[in-house]
Amino acid sequence: MRVQIYLDDRARAVRRDQPDRQWVRHTHEEIIASDSDAIIISNKADEYGITPNKAKGLNDYIGRKIYYIMMFPSPDQYRDLLVENGILGTGNCVKLYLLDEFDQIVGRTLGFRYRPGSEVIVIMPTRLWRQIGLTLLTESNYDAQVITERPW
Repeated sequence: MRVQIYLDDRARAVRRDQPDRQWVRHTHEEIIASDSDAIIISNKADEYGITPNKAKGLNDYIGRKIYYIMMFPSPDQYRDLLVENGILGTGNCVKLYLLDEFDQIVGRTLGFRYRPGSEVIVIMPTRLWRQIGLTLLTESNYDAQVITERPW
């Protein structure tokens, strides 16, 4: 199944030292303005969508269009993944974590719960795509395709 990925550098957390900088809230507001029934899942900004953990087990989204805003792990989460790298003697825990999260969210809609009309649009910053794009293209259970036009 194909998954559309739209690169949007606003898929990032707010920075208190740069209050005029665009961030995930702006993307969220645009999506809601164009589709008031939009379902937005975000791995870091639960005030602007629901988190993947809150989406687990919900069948409410079957047959719906899902927007998944994928952002970098929080500093604490990133630290923990780097510790896992050290313990396991590897360097790919961050990529594997993000690949798993991607496949879980996409799989909720396009996996065994798939119904006609189901669609997932992943939104992520360009910098994150540069770090995990190859992993998503080669190791994901889904066919990732980068799109250039804003899908909302």
